[in-house]
Amino acid sequence: MRKKKEKKIRHLSFNADGFKWCVDNDFQVYLVPIHMGRFKIAVRRGGITTEGKDALLVDGVYIQTTEVLSKSEYMSVNEATIEMNLLYDKLKLKYKTL
Repeated sequence: MRKKKEKKIRHLSFNADGFKWCVDNDFQVYLVPIHMGRFKIAVRRGGITTEGKDALLVDGVYIQTTEVLSKSEYMSVNEATIEMNLLYDKLKLKYKTL
């Protein structure tokens, strides 16, 4: 009789420091439903200022942003949220000098 393979589920607590850094530096990170319960992670630089829109006129300045979707699709919200917490730190490392 074969033993069932146990799935290793990564548990990661909420990354409050990374989340705060993204908000302070105007990065909007969120989940986008694709189809049939699958999700992708989206990042929008300048998304906080533009209130999640592609463009917005703020104090006489026209600000334009674009949404960048992850290449990977995630099977559940939990799986995508774990990766999203890791992404906060990746963004922080890449754009720390801004």
